[in-house]
Amino acid sequence: MNESRILFVIFVILTLLTGCWDQKTLKHSKFMSIIGFDIIDDQKYLVTTAINLFKEMGEAKEQMSEIVMGEGYTVKDGFLSLDQMISDEPLPMKLNSILVSDDVARKDVYQVLDTFFRTPESPLGAKIIVVEGKASDVILLKKVGETNIGDHLRDLMISAEDDSLIPKQTALFTFSSLFDPGKSIVLPLIKLAQGKIELGGLALFHQKQMTGKLSSKETQIFMLLADKIDQNMIFTEKINLQDHHHEGVYITIEVKDMNRKLSVKAKDPNDIKVMIDVQLEAEIIEFPSDQLESNKLIEKINQVLTEKLTKNAEKVVNTLLDANCDAFGIGRELIAYHTEIWDQLDWEKAYPSIEIKPEIKVDIRKTGIIK
Repeated sequence: MNESRILFVIFVILTLLTGCWDQKTLKHSKFMSIIGFDIIDDQKYLVTTAINLFKEMGEAKEQMSEIVMGEGYTVKDGFLSLDQMISDEPLPMKLNSILVSDDVARKDVYQVLDTFFRTPESPLGAKIIVVEGKASDVILLKKVGETNIGDHLRDLMISAEDDSLIPKQTALFTFSSLFDPGKSIVLPLIKLAQGKIELGGLALFHQKQMTGKLSSKETQIFMLLADKIDQNMIFTEKINLQDHHHEGVYITIEVKDMNRKLSVKAKDPNDIKVMIDVQLEAEIIEFPSDQLESNKLIEKINQVLTEKLTKNAEKVVNTLLDANCDAFGIGRELIAYHTEIWDQLDWEKAYPSIEIKPEIKVDIRKTGIIK
């Protein structure tokens, strides 16, 4: 009798259990590895994606990419257009990169990111990249060497982040930062040059619109000022030591250690001063012009590099101010430590007129492994 009751209870419970209403079967799905957005006719989006496919090669499988393009008045409308051209459902969860053309970025980058923000299958670890020109042109390359375009761009971004050429970022970080009133976002910028993909620096944003850019060289200075150095940083500068042996020579140094301090002084809403002090410890890894046996010469190199990098830093700061891009998070400092002044500010109007004074001091500690 007890066994009958138990079986009856189990039967009732099983009938009440729900199934997997939102399941997506793999055999009826195709995964996008990269997607790009361009503007056409000033009002429609061109959506370009690469679908990962596998071709049987005897016992092995060769990975291939199928390029599909659709149009829509919204991003979701463009996705529906893609769906009508693909035999199975295109899924975004394996996206490595989300490309937006600079035209899209200057209009409103969030317009194309909103659907990813709302969809549970969103690839939160994907890289969001701005393209100088058309995003579709990059995706149409299909492959770089033996690597499909989606994997190549992912690897390129990771390598650039490790070398401190661009800040680390993911789609999740970008989504959350877009609505931060105290800090602006920056995104990596790429371009096509003679059919090859090159890093083009950083795209600068004010709120949701791209308002300026930094070159690759300027981005390295930005990385120092923003305290974004990752595993290593190497850069080359042309210096003039004002003697006939060292006029217009090049020197390559590697940053070994750094200390960056950002201080904000705010007496009132019309008197906000910011100091960014960067102390670099570096090693000379290439300087063919001299054996560097003189301490006096090393001190001169420190002085010249300090002056040049500080001057370059001032140019970067002015570019950020002109773009109304608070990428250093000065607004956050005001929110945290000068709340009364922040409450009186219209930060969008006040930021471009504040005073930011950067200084980068260089201290050469090593000149090579034989010394």
